[in-house]
Amino acid sequence: MSHKLVKKMSEFIKVSMQTKNTLQLNAGRNIKAVAQDIALRDKRKELKDEDIIVAATKNKKEAVESMNIYRAFDTPVANDNFAKAYHLDLVCDMFLPAQLTILEITYKVQKIISELNASTMKDMGKVMKQFKEENPVGTFDAKLVSTTIKDVLK
Repeated sequence: MSHKLVKKMSEFIKVSMQTKNTLQLNAGRNIKAVAQDIALRDKRKELKDEDIIVAATKNKKEAVESMNIYRAFDTPVANDNFAKAYHLDLVCDMFLPAQLTILEITYKVQKIISELNASTMKDMGKVMKQFKEENPVGTFDAKLVSTTIKDVLK
C-alpha cells in the first residue's frame, strides 16, 4: 500500500520546521494530529493516505468557516486568526485530490439513479452508498451530493 500523502505530510512538516514558517508548520501539524486521531479511532498505529485526506477535508471546512467569521472583524486578533485559517486552508489544498465539479456530480448521480432504477426519496440511501463506493474519498462534498440526489429524485 502506498503512503504517498503520509510521506508528503512528514516532508512538509520537516521543511516548514527548517524554514521556520510557523503558520505552515502549525497547519501541517493540525492536519496530521486529526489524521492520527482517525487512525487511533480505527485502532491503527500507522497513518494511511485516506486519513490525511479526511483530516485535510475536515480542517479545510473549519478553516473556511473561521475565515468567514474573522473577515467580519478588523482587529489585530481577528486578523491574526484569519491568517492562521487562511494558511490552514492553503495547506489543506496541498493534500486534497481534485474535487468533482457540480456538473460531474450531477452526471454521476443521474447515472447511478438510472442504473439502480431509483425513483423516490426512499432510494436516496442506496444512491448515496453507490456514489461513495464509486468515487474516491475527498473528491466530493457529501452535502452537495446529497442535495443533488434530492433534486434529481423529487
